[in-house]
Amino acid sequence: MNIEKINPDEVRLRLPDVEQLTGMRRSTIYRKIAAGDFPKPLRIGMRCSVWIAGEIRAWNEQQQRIRDNSKAA
Repeated sequence: MNIEKINPDEVRLRLPDVEQLTGMRRSTIYRKIAAGDFPKPLRIGMRCSVWIAGEIRAWNEQQQRIRDNSKAA
């Protein structure tokens, strides 16, 4: 596999990576998932979940737009 051809938005992230990218802790992430306010993880094993990097990036961008729109109002 040629790593240079991997789309960065398709990279799979583990929970510590998601915590670092969002600034949220595990409990907040799972609470937002339950409320439908955060991307759901993919289950890749009995005790292993991953998130798609592009979905986390899009969620972060959406949060920035919400923030910017509330400032403009």
